[in-house]
Amino acid sequence: PHGTFSTPTVVNGSVYCGTAEGVYALNADNGDKLWNYRSAKFEASPIVANGVVYIGSVDGNFYAFDAMNGNELWNYTTSAPIYSAADIANGMVYVTPTDGSLYALNATNGNEIWHYSIPTTFIQISPIVVNNVVYSGSGKGAVYAFDATNGSKLWSYAVSSTTLSSPA
Repeated sequence: PHGTFSTPTVVNGSVYCGTAEGVYALNADNGDKLWNYRSAKFEASPIVANGVVYIGSVDGNFYAFDAMNGNELWNYTTSAPIYSAADIANGMVYVTPTDGSLYALNATNGNEIWHYSIPTTFIQISPIVVNNVVYSGSGKGAVYAFDATNGSKLWSYAVSSTTLSSPA
């Protein structure tokens, strides 16, 4: 199906949005198309930092685009489709595909720094980084904390035995 499934991100007068037809950059004042990338289906919400648009796709790839012209800077193939927004901190972008893996990628070139496989079911949970700790949930009812630099698991807490997040 066609449509827009992600939350738009607005930065420096541009609106960035993932759609079933690709990623779009629009002028925030008048809606004119600035650029688009149509080679994949994007249901994740984009994040923008340092002139780069970061977004995961249904094809399991995580992309980085130049925010001004839409040129693809790099992409990284993960283990599963990506429906959740990423987070970025200290030169690394944190990505959670639907199989529960958590990837830390170099924000400049897309190289994998580390990854961790969280025992889970299909999830759409976005990671968040605070004070050099990455927090993420699990479809099996747990919350995890990881060292953002090296991926070591700091702790996990079983909230319940029910699913925290599931596809609609």
